[in-house]
Amino acid sequence: MIKQHTQEWLDAKLNTIGGSEIWSLVWHYKKEELRKIEEQHNINILSEKPFKSPMELFIKIKHNLQDDSFSSVNREFGLAMEPYITSRLNTIELRDCVSAVQSEDFIQNKEIHSLASCSPDGYVNFVSPMEYLIDDKGLKVSSDWGVGVLELKTTRYFDSLTAEQGARYQYIFQIQYQMMVLGLKWGILATINPKQADLDNEFQKGKSVQAMEVLLIDYLNEIYDCNYYVYSAIPAIQRMIKESLVAFQEDLDNDNYASLIYGEDPMLIKKDRKALSLAFPDRYGTLQLDLNKEEDKAINDLINQRMYANIEENKIKAEKDHIYNQLLEQTRKYNRVIGSDYEFSYVSTKKCSYLKFKEIK
Repeated sequence: MIKQHTQEWLDAKLNTIGGSEIWSLVWHYKKEELRKIEEQHNINILSEKPFKSPMELFIKIKHNLQDDSFSSVNREFGLAMEPYITSRLNTIELRDCVSAVQSEDFIQNKEIHSLASCSPDGYVNFVSPMEYLIDDKGLKVSSDWGVGVLELKTTRYFDSLTAEQGARYQYIFQIQYQMMVLGLKWGILATINPKQADLDNEFQKGKSVQAMEVLLIDYLNEIYDCNYYVYSAIPAIQRMIKESLVAFQEDLDNDNYASLIYGEDPMLIKKDRKALSLAFPDRYGTLQLDLNKEEDKAINDLINQRMYANIEENKIKAEKDHIYNQLLEQTRKYNRVIGSDYEFSYVSTKKCSYLKFKEIK
C-alpha cells in the first residue's frame, strides 16, 4: 500500500484528484447548482475560491505537471499540528467518547471514478457502544456506523468569527469526498485557529512547530481554539462530486483547455497562467523581446512608456505631498481656508485628520 509523504505517493497524486482538490472541480462544473442553493438558503458558497484552479488540475492530470510553490512554513505548520489536533480531540474535545488516530494511507477508489483518491489524516471510532455524537443534520452517529474518517485543518484567526456557524463549505465537500473514496458513512472535521489576531502570523507558526517538537501542549492549548464538526454522508453533495469528476474527465478526453480558463478572477488568472506556462513554456512562459521585430518593438515601447508614466506619477505625488505639508504648517490654526478658486477645511475622524478641498463656484 502506498504511504503518504513518499515519492511513490507524490507520483500517484499526479494522476488522481485528492480530497483537497475536489472543491475546485465542483466549484467549476456545478456553479449553477451551487448558485441555486445560495439563493434558496441565503448563504454564500461560491465566494470560497478553490485553493487550486481547475486549469491547474487539468495540467496536472493531462501533463503530470504541477506548481509546488506552496509556502514551506504553512506546509510544515500544518503537518506539525496534526498530532496536536488529534491529541486534543482525544484528551479534551472528545475525551472518553471517540478515539482518533492518525493515518498515512493513500486510497484510490476506481469504482467511484478512475481519478478518485484521498490521503486521510486519520480515522475515528467510538470508545464504547454507549457513546454517540450528533451530526450537522441532527442524526445520532454511534458505533453501529463503524469507523469514520478524520480530517484536520489549521485555519486563520478570522475563521474563528464564523466557527459556530459551521465549517467552510469546501471542507465539507472534502470530507464528503473522502467518505465516498473510503466507503465510510461518517466523519469528523477538526480545526484549530489562533485565539487572537496578532497570533496569526508565520513567526507564531514557527514557534508552535517548535513547541510541538518538545510537546509543550499546555502552551498550544492557550494559543489555539479547537472546533470539530460531525458529518454523515450527504447524497446531494456526493452526487455533485461524482458528476464533477465525470465532466472533468470529458474535458480531459477532448483536450478542452478553453472550458477551464477563468477570465474574470485575477487570482485564478494568475494560477492558470502559471499552470499553462508549465505545460507550454514557449507559448505562456517567458517572452524575450526581439527589437528587430516590429511587433516586439511596439511591446517594448509600451513597457517603457508605462515605466516613464510611473516615474512622472511618483514625482507628482511627491510634489503633492510637499505642498500638502506646507499648507498644514502655514494654516494649522485655521479650521477653514478660502482662496480665489478653491477652499479647504480640516476634517477629523477617529482614525485620522485630513484636508478636504472644494472648488469655489
